[in-house]
Amino acid sequence: MQFQNILEFYLPIFWNLLGEFPCNCHQPYRIEYHSHLTLQTRRAEEMIQKFIVGVISGTIIGVFITSIFVPPETSIGELFLTKITTTSTTTGLLCSIYAHLSKSKLQVFVMCILIGMLVFYIKYWLTVHDFNPGIMGTFTGAIIGAIFAIYRELKHSYRVHKRLKTLRKKGFSDYN
Repeated sequence: MQFQNILEFYLPIFWNLLGEFPCNCHQPYRIEYHSHLTLQTRRAEEMIQKFIVGVISGTIIGVFITSIFVPPETSIGELFLTKITTTSTTTGLLCSIYAHLSKSKLQVFVMCILIGMLVFYIKYWLTVHDFNPGIMGTFTGAIIGAIFAIYRELKHSYRVHKRLKTLRKKGFSDYN
């Protein structure tokens, strides 16, 4: 796939997640689930959503962990630019890739812990930033893994609810 084709395929999906195009000259892109790109489009949307969840949760966890170690007068902007926040964001990104590829919530949770430990040990070997990388990686991976397990459970519950709602509209709720 050439770069132009990749942009033509993924950009409308990204703008659909945001709700509208950046300029007012286009109508918001709505995905037709009747087309031949149904499964690809849905998978791409899920992938982008998991990437966003992973990066945002990793960043928030990183800022939280960093705020424990820095003095209270440190600004928020400086918290985002620390090694711990960057490592947590990287852990969230890698965990989101694994969460997209795996089907098991328990497997995602355990692998997120291992990914967190691995990423924090790599950071330790590269920067010699010794704030116990094993415990920090385990903590970060466990929280991100729990976030992905909750995300998958909520998404599944929403799909079941939506399916039951459409069946009730069709008259399948009348048991008399």
